[in-house]
Amino acid sequence: MACYVRFPGSVWEKANSSYETAFTHYTIFYRSNLEPGEVPQEGYVCAPAENGGWMMFHVLPLHDQLYRIQDRDGNVRELMCSMNKIETPF
Repeated sequence: MACYVRFPGSVWEKANSSYETAFTHYTIFYRSNLEPGEVPQEGYVCAPAENGGWMMFHVLPLHDQLYRIQDRDGNVRELMCSMNKIETPF
């Protein structure tokens, strides 16, 4: 799996394991049962944070591998993830 995160006004950087886990949960709950041609829906996911506790995100798909995520504090960032290899965005 490859995941990159971009905060507002920042550049793409390799995402930590918390983002990868959140994306895996999103894929399992919101993408795995799609019929061909169906568009993924937005949804909420939780993942253990690397520094302890939990991360909760609202995930909004923007494109095939691009998502806008918002945490419970209202912080927005973009997440580019794929179960397959993706080209490095920087």
